[in-house]
Amino acid sequence: MQRKLIIFFIATFLISTTEIGHFLKIPLIFTHFQTHKERNKDISFVGFLALHYLDEYSDGIPDEVDKTLPFKVCNESVFQLTWIAQTEPIRLDIDKGILPLVLKHRLSLHKILFQSSYLDSIWQPPRLV
Repeated sequence: MQRKLIIFFIATFLISTTEIGHFLKIPLIFTHFQTHKERNKDISFVGFLALHYLDEYSDGIPDEVDKTLPFKVCNESVFQLTWIAQTEPIRLDIDKGILPLVLKHRLSLHKILFQSSYLDSIWQPPRLV
């Protein structure tokens, strides 16, 4: 259970901080590695990744092919949303200047936004008297 939860959080983080299209381009790494393997039999996959992702590397293949590799170019089109759960009620003081009909009224958004109809229902579990 804990392992699945960790995988879920890592996947959520990666999906929210990278473009989904990069994940779809992962097979392109292997096809591009095969072209390098045909040119140089001694290159390993780790060496291939180091050449393309760690170094400024020119291998004679046009730069456009290298730029199409996943996670190679950052488009900076990703945004993040942060949700914060509000546990304490938010209170707004409305005075006479804003609404002339209400002299001094305390408005609790907690009651408005989270109003439960549980107690209004006739279908409630039995209670001990």
